[in-house]
This record gives sequence, structure tokens and C-alpha cells, in this order.
Amino acid sequence: MLKYLKYCFLFICLQSCIEEVPIVQISASPKTLVIHSFIHPDSFVNATVSEVSQITSAYNWINDANLSIRSRSKGLFTFNSNGIGKYSMNQNFMPNDSLWFQVKHSLLNDNVPIKIPSKIYIKRLDTLTTLISNVGKTKAYRIYFKDSAYNTNYYRIYGVRHFKKYTIDAVLGKVDSFLYEDKLPIGGTEVCFSRNSYNNYTTKEILFSDEIINGTESRLEFYETLPRSVSNSIVLYQIDIYLENIDVNIFNYLNSRNAHIWQQNSITQLPTNVIGNIKNGFGVIGGYTNDVIKIKLKN
Repeated sequence: MLKYLKYCFLFICLQSCIEEVPIVQISASPKTLVIHSFIHPDSFVNATVSEVSQITSAYNWINDANLSIRSRSKGLFTFNSNGIGKYSMNQNFMPNDSLWFQVKHSLLNDNVPIKIPSKIYIKRLDTLTTLISNVGKTKAYRIYFKDSAYNTNYYRIYGVRHFKKYTIDAVLGKVDSFLYEDKLPIGGTEVCFSRNSYNNYTTKEILFSDEIINGTESRLEFYETLPRSVSNSIVLYQIDIYLENIDVNIFNYLNSRNAHIWQQNSITQLPTNVIGNIKNGFGVIGGYTNDVIKIKLKN
């Protein structure tokens, strides 16, 4: 009994000697803005602005930022705030325009230079059936376009599948339907595709530069990485193939974003930082042009 009381007394004495250290709350989120704006010559300009927040926090949309674009040939144009962090302006710009995207806010002031790429055209798109190792029998596409020798160009290829999903009744009849779409899973073995190692992180798009094909008539082939499933309730009725000429800032942003998303699901790699072009902020502002071929499928 005395031994037990001795240990209790020792425990109480030790507890009284413990000095509590105050916990300093360290915020991992810097006080700055996240801005995204993808400028296309044939569309009005849109942008989104939010404050940096932790991954478990809700978006903190910013509606009081002063955004504008200065064009060397057209002057200064300001954005309208539409709420929920959305901004827009009723102004079009042209391919090869040089612009300055200006941001003024208590959390960020920046002036981002932008160069809208030259217009891109798909001259022809062929479809074929082929055999691919580790994939099997699948659909492939040959895309023909002319690269501009005047500029250094960066490209993105992706596809969008359009489905009609039916509701099936007890006697296997189609009673209702709705439409939905998703990204086409694609891959390719062209040298210009392989030179961009970031393509290993996604099957939703292919990113490449004109380092090898500069100024030439280009024919590139890519294929679907998954076989098309056959179902009575889901019907694939259209595939859209997009070719985009994107500026280097969007190219770097998409590459690093794809790596970041893939590495988040890896137990052996830390997610890479997503590359942007906003000094002391996050996000990306850039220009692009595109062309699309829509393939109607027979069912």
C-alpha cells in the first residue's frame, strides 16, 4: 500500500512540474489570390478570382478585384464583376495579339503579359481501326494540320464523347433518356508526344510542342486507350476531336496540374507544384485558339 502511495505522490509531483507550451496556429495558406483566365479570340473574356484557402475549406470568392486588359492596338478594357468570383468583358481580341492582364486588389497587384497564339486549323481527320499493344483492337485518329514556322507553338489534343443513356423498363424497353458527356481516353506514340514526359500522367489529353514539327505539314496519329463498351442502355452517338494552340503558360500549367492530380493518388510520390504565371499569386492567365471536328456515329 505504501508503495502504491509513493508512486501516486511521484506522479502528482511530476504533473506539477510540467509546463504547458502554447500551440501556435500556423496557417498554410498565404494571403493572396487565385486567378484563372483562358482567353480565346472568338469568345468574350472571362475570369475567376478567389482567395487562397485550405483544401478542406470552402471557396472564398473575391468580387471586388479590379481586373483589366490592355491591348497595344485597342487600349484598356475593364472587367465587370458578376458575383461568385466571376468576371467578364464584352471584348474580343485577335490571334497573335500582345496583351497585359492587370490585377489590382488589396491581396495582389500584378501585370501579366499574354500572347494569344496564331489561329489553328484541322485540315483533315481520318478514323481507322487498329491494334495497340496492351489495348487491343481500338479506334485511332489521324489528324492533319499546318504548323506555323513563325512562332513557337504548344498544342493540346483531346476528345469529348457524347452519350445517350436510356432508362430500361421491366420488358427491356427504352422509356426515357438523358444526354451526358465525358473526356475520351487517348494515347499516342508519336515522337513529339513522347518528348513531353508529363503525358504519362493522364489519358484525358495529349500535350506537345512543335520542337520537331516546326513549320511543317503535320500528320499525327493517336488512339483510344480503352475499348468501346456495348450496352443496350448507353449509346455513344458523337465524338468531338479538339486541337488547341495554347500559349506556354497554359502548357506548363496543364502539364504540372496533370502530374499533381496523378501524384495525389500515389503512395510513393509527393504532388508536384502546379505552375502558374501570376507573380505572388496562383493560377494561370493565357490565350489559346482551337479547331474541332465532330464525328457523328451510326447506331
